[in-house]
Amino acid sequence: MAQVILIGEGEEAPAPPGDLKHFKSKDTLSKFGYKAEEIDNTWFWIAGTEEYFRSSEAKRLNIDPAEVDLANGCFSPGTSNCIPCGHKRCERYHDPDTNLYYCVCRWP
Repeated sequence: MAQVILIGEGEEAPAPPGDLKHFKSKDTLSKFGYKAEEIDNTWFWIAGTEEYFRSSEAKRLNIDPAEVDLANGCFSPGTSNCIPCGHKRCERYHDPDTNLYYCVCRWP
């Protein structure tokens, strides 16, 4: 099982699978990130779910998925960036096991 990866500020996220490209949208938001999913041998971006988010955060924090604080999830308009979390710092993560790219708000 691979570790969840912190994507540092200004760093490029690990490449998604297939021929997918990272994206930034002004029309789409997801609180639980975006997941690369293969359907009939074609890769697509789908919105992350609470279940995927809980699973990735639980793995990263070494806690039970039920203990994950959903309030720490922050909206992202794509896989390239996060929306600032007010007074908190927004961090981007990638879970290579599930192909989930997501954002988390942290107190500085």
